[in-house]
Amino acid sequence: MTLIVVVYAGIEYDLEVDANDTAAVLCFQLYSLLGVDVDSQVLVTSTGHKVTLDDTIASLTASAPWLLLLDSTTPSSCFNPSIDSDWKDICTRLVAPNIPLAQPAYNLHGMAICQPCATTCVSTSGSFIEAVENTADTRDHIRQSFICDLAVVVGAADVPAPLGFTKLNVDLNHTASGPFVFLCYKRGGNRRPVSHVKVVHGLPTAPPQVDGYEVLPVNLNHGTISSIGIYLCVRRLAADAWRQLSGLALHDLHVSSSRDPGAFVLSQVDLNGGNDGTTPLFLRYKLNPVAGFVCGKHGECLFEPRVTGGHESATSWTHLTSQQQIVAAQHIDATLRRSWNATAAIHFEREEARLKQMLAGQLHNTLKYERQDYQAQALAAIPLARLHERARANPTPQPTFEIEVLRQLITWFKHEFFSWMNAPACRVCGAPDTLSIRQEGPVTPEEIAGEAGRVEVYECRLCQAITRFPRYNDPTKLLQTRTGRCGEWANCFTLCCRALGYDARYVHDFTDHVWTEVYSSHHERWLHCDPCEDQLDCPLTYEVGWGKHLTYIFATSVDEIVDVARRYTRDYDAMLERRTMAREPSLLRILSDLNATKTHAPDRKLILATRAAAEAVELAAVKEAKTHETVGRVSGSKEWRDARVESGNASGSAEPPPTSVVSSTLTTGAASVLDVNQELRSLLQRMLQGKGCSFADSCVNPFCLHSHVKAPGFDLTSYSATSIQSIVHLQDASAQGLTALTCSEPGSFQSSLLALPLALYWPLQDHVSALVVDASGRGRHGINVNCPVQKPFAVKFSRFNTGLQLVPLTPPRSLSSGVSTSTSWTLQWLLRWHDQAVEALRPPNAAPSTPFLHLSPSPDQPLLFHLAYTDALTLEWLGPPDTTAAGSSASDSLAVDTTYHMALVSASGVVTCFVNGVAVFETRPLTTNPIQLASFEFAVAPSPRSSVLPLLSHVALVTRALSAEELHALARAAVPSPRLVAGGADDFVDPSVTCLESVASEDSGHRVLAVHLWSGDFFDGVQLTYANTSTGVVTPGRAWATTTAAGATKQTLQLLEDEFIVQVRGRRGAWMDQMSVTTNFGRSLTAGGTGGGPFDVFIPAGYMVRAFSFDIGDHVNQPVVFSCPAPRGI
Repeated sequence: MTLIVVVYAGIEYDLEVDANDTAAVLCFQLYSLLGVDVDSQVLVTSTGHKVTLDDTIASLTASAPWLLLLDSTTPSSCFNPSIDSDWKDICTRLVAPNIPLAQPAYNLHGMAICQPCATTCVSTSGSFIEAVENTADTRDHIRQSFICDLAVVVGAADVPAPLGFTKLNVDLNHTASGPFVFLCYKRGGNRRPVSHVKVVHGLPTAPPQVDGYEVLPVNLNHGTISSIGIYLCVRRLAADAWRQLSGLALHDLHVSSSRDPGAFVLSQVDLNGGNDGTTPLFLRYKLNPVAGFVCGKHGECLFEPRVTGGHESATSWTHLTSQQQIVAAQHIDATLRRSWNATAAIHFEREEARLKQMLAGQLHNTLKYERQDYQAQALAAIPLARLHERARANPTPQPTFEIEVLRQLITWFKHEFFSWMNAPACRVCGAPDTLSIRQEGPVTPEEIAGEAGRVEVYECRLCQAITRFPRYNDPTKLLQTRTGRCGEWANCFTLCCRALGYDARYVHDFTDHVWTEVYSSHHERWLHCDPCEDQLDCPLTYEVGWGKHLTYIFATSVDEIVDVARRYTRDYDAMLERRTMAREPSLLRILSDLNATKTHAPDRKLILATRAAAEAVELAAVKEAKTHETVGRVSGSKEWRDARVESGNASGSAEPPPTSVVSSTLTTGAASVLDVNQELRSLLQRMLQGKGCSFADSCVNPFCLHSHVKAPGFDLTSYSATSIQSIVHLQDASAQGLTALTCSEPGSFQSSLLALPLALYWPLQDHVSALVVDASGRGRHGINVNCPVQKPFAVKFSRFNTGLQLVPLTPPRSLSSGVSTSTSWTLQWLLRWHDQAVEALRPPNAAPSTPFLHLSPSPDQPLLFHLAYTDALTLEWLGPPDTTAAGSSASDSLAVDTTYHMALVSASGVVTCFVNGVAVFETRPLTTNPIQLASFEFAVAPSPRSSVLPLLSHVALVTRALSAEELHALARAAVPSPRLVAGGADDFVDPSVTCLESVASEDSGHRVLAVHLWSGDFFDGVQLTYANTSTGVVTPGRAWATTTAAGATKQTLQLLEDEFIVQVRGRRGAWMDQMSVTTNFGRSLTAGGTGGGPFDVFIPAGYMVRAFSFDIGDHVNQPVVFSCPAPRGI
């Protein structure tokens, strides 16, 4: 049985069918499921093919198990071919006003327009309208509009998306306890567009296998109590379909809590399933033809009055509503294919003839390696006895002596025999620094005799003498010169291999490299040999290590010529996109014709046929890169390698598969490694013996003996009884919650808080179903009924880093306590806001604020007030019904996904609100009586007024009014410094690059004191100097500089008080030529030359530079700037 997806009215339906059945059987199933009459059903495949009743399921789903179902009785709201009989001759928007159709495209100033508009509306202006052809460049451009990769990231709310991905800011664990889980997508890249994304169930720890799909390896229920695993599966457009630009691909992706598909296709599998009481979330997507577009707004369109109807939100191909639209779309698509096929035929006819001529020359050229006189000269140059001696002495030899000798031959050739030529030394003065000025043909008798294909001409920078470097092709001449680049190396080395009796082939890579292959009887396959790189059997080096985008690779010997490109790539489908010289069937015929010119004895013919069959199986196998295939190019100068972009690229041309990024520091979820009983035993030992506490003299933890033993009148017996009773009350606590009762370092946030007179302190590290632990020692533990969900919470300290998110559910979830305070009190907590950007969670007429903290005074003062937030923090006072006294005060806005220390302080009848130790507003007294607090409750109403939801941690009620200084100290101890933002040249930043400066963070107590730049002809390095803002002690930062910087010119810009760097720019080519920094005072410092092109490093507005990172080699490259928010008002 086969699983297929049928889309009807914008909703996915999964069906299990027999692949051998016909579409007629499927139609009866659909009638039973959806009620659409069989005679009215119109089924369309993902490639736009209209299904007939005799088509088999297997043939229909060969490219993708996805079908679109239409009801032929549904009329089109915008297109009627019986009225619009001339629809083939007018703008294609008549068929579908807003839905992209696969159609002939014409490029008008970068805008795609349809064929009728190109020939009628625009041509009258005299502008040249160019037809868009199906080329590799066209496909690369189209790829930017479609989703080509998905990833899932797990962590805190601000967990970043992988490089190049866009994060959908919807927590897929919404209203469930556990980490934040986000779906990310990427447009463009090297991979084929995604044609379908499927949501499936599996085990929590074992992703399922789904035929034809790549499964993202992260469980969307990661860290929750669910016993169900939910996974995303990705299916890509088939390689052949993509090369032909045929078929549908993902154009957009959303997550919604609504079951209404709207303008999308809806998957009915709940992304948040398996967690009772949580908000359902559903994946929605749009599909469009990869060759499709909507005719552009190109000015005066003669057909505009005819284009009517069509819903503006219907922008997906799946929203074609009628059979007439499908038929018209197929006709337009067929017109496109005919045009492309005709153009391609002309191109390939020319290119295939040229390719055949090139390959014939290559095949003929290898005959020279069989000349006995050539082989004799090579044998005379090879120290065979020495190679045999080394082979026998090698403690880790190759599998056979024959292969070990080959290994020794490669090493000898690389390090003792041949040399690499970057540029020749001056023939007159011997200076190594010569400059290439031109190329010309061979003219001297030596150049002609050595079969030089061309001669490179160099000029000495010192004496201006001319030096010639002939590129010899005669391998015996190379035995004498023993120098050159990869062409000379492979040419001479192949002759050496044949001279030693190896079956050797000369390998030509059309992206400008050559090497040798040698047949191994032991391995029964051909081994890659590159003497330039001193490598044996490392075929993926060029793609994976060097980062080359390979195309054609042919291996030639006296016997045959073979297309061996598949040996050197992990992604043959991507390679096929770049092979544009010949149609693949035509290439096979060309090779067959060339090989047919060779004659072989029957026994040799049998050997070659056996090898060819085995090689075909080997080339088709999936390949994984070995460690020594991941390094960049070794041969040649770094400048030369960088210019060719071959210095190293671990990803190569094949991008990694769909990924998941899971934080290693998360402690939420059901699968806790902590044991409750063990935690209780440790707690009891700490309370009765002080065991495990390292801060005996200064400990303030009420759950530690050391904090009590020095108290006047301490009685051990009474204390022990109380401690045991405390343990009894904690039996329903979770292991996570109990860890919050451990002792903290003096000066830390927890120690500072516990040193205050507390009525209660809830660290809120508790598991979702457990007791809410009170760490104050007052025993005011909370009962966790319908408690807000537990989420990661970013704090400055490493422990106790989760919190509770308030969510609007029914029954309401809340966190509350009944307390009795004096008229002076402080309620403090840590707060983060997260915007759960789910469209269905945003009512169209939502109220402007979200109350989340409700406070009630003592019973004899029935005054109510609550704290609310959407765009600003607001304390709203609500008097009793018979009172007109009411009012509110508001603060500045608070950023989402940012930690704040919050406090409400009551003193003298006034309540003041503090954010990070700063008073943002205070209320005017509404009563002459002092304000006492009877209860407080954190909750969000079941009917959401906003998608912005609060996340709480470390709630404490202090029985006195704290001063601004005390609150500021608590904030500094709890609130993490803003994350440094990494910015690169032209917005590119390698996500693996991290800041190495320990004093770069904003709260390190250091400021940037000076910036130093080194330069000569190029930019050679930079260093920042930091100064301690309290002591003035100067700390030098890391020097990002080349080895030549010591002799280069140094420039220094000393920064003034309140001055900081706000702009970094420069110039670069293969490396950085220049760097310039500018401060907020308008002062600049520039170092380096004027080569290359300009670039700017991304620094957010209002941020200042705190550190740098560079790629350091012979030159400086890949600049990365780390910045953080600058002080306001400066």
